[in-house]
Amino acid sequence: MFALFLAGACLSFIMIPMQLITVYTRWVGLLVTIFTFLAALFTTVATVIATVMFIIMQNAVTSVEQLNIGGKIGTQMFAFMWIAAVTSILAFLITLGQCCCCASRRDIKKGKKTGSKKAWGPDGAPGSFNEKSGKKGWFGRKKN
Repeated sequence: MFALFLAGACLSFIMIPMQLITVYTRWVGLLVTIFTFLAALFTTVATVIATVMFIIMQNAVTSVEQLNIGGKIGTQMFAFMWIAAVTSILAFLITLGQCCCCASRRDIKKGKKTGSKKAWGPDGAPGSFNEKSGKKGWFGRKKN
């Protein structure tokens, strides 16, 4: 359980800066998606193992009435573990969506894909002012 939590945390920490590279190529995005899946898998399996283990321990401790020992499961610990598992699964799903559905900058520059016309203005810069539609760029200012 501890090794799975540690492996999931290390992979998640490494994948944070690697997400910046996925904008440029889909092959790196595929590699990052695989490692993000492994991080989500490790974290989720460790969370399930910890949950089962602590429930079994609580039942074993409280089952002997002659010892007068009680056990309580901490909700903060379980909330922390399950939030980590859910966010790692969400990170995997977002990364998978970026790998499959989004156009990379390289594809847009080479002309393989156009990307979203709302994101790329007439001069090719994101958020630039579009003269025809009268829309403003980022932060509500017109781009000169």
